[in-house]
Amino acid sequence: MTSAASRTAQPCAGSPQTVPPAGFQPARVTWRVVLRSVQVFGWFATYLVFFVVVLGPWLWVFNQWWDRDRRLARRIVRALYRHGMRGFCGRNLWIAPFDWRAVPQPCILVANHQSAIDILLLLQLPPDARCWAKNWPFRMPFLGALMKLCGHLHVQHADVLEQAAESLRRGVSLYVFPEGTRSRNGRLGRFHDGAFLLAARTNCPIVPVAIHGSGRCMTPDHSAVFDVPLRVEPLGILYPDAIFTPDGGAPDLGDSPDAATRAAEISETGRHRPGGEPSRQLQAASRRTCLRLKQESLALITRALERAHRNTES
Repeated sequence: MTSAASRTAQPCAGSPQTVPPAGFQPARVTWRVVLRSVQVFGWFATYLVFFVVVLGPWLWVFNQWWDRDRRLARRIVRALYRHGMRGFCGRNLWIAPFDWRAVPQPCILVANHQSAIDILLLLQLPPDARCWAKNWPFRMPFLGALMKLCGHLHVQHADVLEQAAESLRRGVSLYVFPEGTRSRNGRLGRFHDGAFLLAARTNCPIVPVAIHGSGRCMTPDHSAVFDVPLRVEPLGILYPDAIFTPDGGAPDLGDSPDAATRAAEISETGRHRPGGEPSRQLQAASRRTCLRLKQESLALITRALERAHRNTES
């Protein structure tokens, strides 16, 4: 029987090295850059205010009664910001070809994180997905309302993994930046376990995505928007291993989203919580699968970034 590891889109081996900085050096801010930045922020702020003020009340009612998964709100946001990104970037924005029909839905998209515009670049991809976000977007005027209307997940909530597992069970994919924060120097940071452990416990595939150029377009410590090539490159499909109970049967993880939360708590604290925790064999299998998915995702993204870096230098 073919193992899940051999069904991955591209083979991965070993632990990758970090990528050298690919152009985070300070760029010259000209009047053209300033005018472009004002134009970009103005248009995107207009989209945001229109969505929250004009469509927000109607979407709130619609979400309460007919669309608990907030699919319509996310579809509108994707349409607005796809239009905006393609309008401002033009030929500088390139989405690598990828057969999304071959990707089982739902899935978990994991990407490197260099800039605040990374989430807008992931919105160019077809899957309907929620994202994990920290505190600051939820506290921003208008942006916080958009996050709530779209049903995005607050990563610092105690039950975020349970919410994420429930979202996957209902057929909604996830955007995750496993580094947890933006890179300040272009190097790929350490990946956290959350998304990969969730994939192991819900049997959802991982789709690694390499984002190129966003750190040079809008650097973490700079508010100017530079006109540089942007590339979004899906890298393949990574399938979790089949995890079995000690009696040889497969657990019905789709109907038990709290299993992901329990597994995460055990992995973080090393303690067993009373009541229905998975067996030691299941925990060990989950951890092995989590580690494999994390290493393979890191290897794929690292190689893609290194390849882009070599092409930039040549």
